[in-house]
Amino acid sequence: VKVRVVGFLDNVEEYMLASDVIVSKAGPGSIAEAAACGRPCMVYDFLPGQEEANVDFVLKRGMGGFEPDANKAAQVVLSWLNDQPTLRKLSDASRKANSNPHAAHDIAAAIITLIQVSSSEAPPWADDAGAGARQT
Repeated sequence: VKVRVVGFLDNVEEYMLASDVIVSKAGPGSIAEAAACGRPCMVYDFLPGQEEANVDFVLKRGMGGFEPDANKAAQVVLSWLNDQPTLRKLSDASRKANSNPHAAHDIAAAIITLIQVSSSEAPPWADDAGAGARQT
């Protein structure tokens, strides 16, 4: 198995696209990049509180695993690499985790709602007597 360990990269997507599996801590950027590239993710660490939900994100969506023990994580990754149907299933789940076929509609609906609210209500920081209050 070829392994390349790299630090921070400006072109991370190129490395991820050339990889079969991403091994990373539970940083939201790393997980999002892995999903965008359709790569399974083995998470080995997380920042308590701040990144715990990211581990759940990976596990609940079936896009990878969590194993803090390096030897056990390596064994799991090796098993994925030796089982193409499993690797394909994890990759498909990773791709789906990053997709929302209704994203454009959802964003447009949110913008329309914001426009309607802002044109019919005073800003939340304005009070009836203060500056910025809506005149009727």
